[in-house]
Amino acid sequence: GAIQSGTTRKIVIPAGAPACYFVELSCPRTYTIKSVSAMAGGILSTEQSPLTLNGGGESSFYFYILPDARSFEITGRDGGPSETARIDILDAAGKVVFTRDGNWNGTWYTVPVLPGADNTIWQIKVRPVEDIKVQVRGGISPCMSISKQSVLKR
Repeated sequence: GAIQSGTTRKIVIPAGAPACYFVELSCPRTYTIKSVSAMAGGILSTEQSPLTLNGGGESSFYFYILPDARSFEITGRDGGPSETARIDILDAAGKVVFTRDGNWNGTWYTVPVLPGADNTIWQIKVRPVEDIKVQVRGGISPCMSISKQSVLKR
């Protein structure tokens, strides 16, 4: 169905049985997901399907570091010279392990995963001035979740 601009709507999608379900939101403008039930779920952040954030402000997501991962990579594409973004990545202990503030032009940056920090849930904080598309690859699940409880681990 359609949701009118400037309104809030609760979307309930009943699941008939345990399985993997796919929900696609197609929005010409900014949207915000405020909560997700306890089930696991995420928003893709891949080379083929980047995590797209519009309108500025801070967004925070959680993701899973795969077992035996020693690093992963991140890149972004901003909306132009005046649309910089700050990205902070925090490990499972809440320590900032990567920070970059500036324009994002598609350059890939390596984020190291120290021994023992794999197989855990990390956090990414994105603060774009306006718009950014974020992509990840390597030793990371590409599904970004809005809560630790809903992180997909594979």
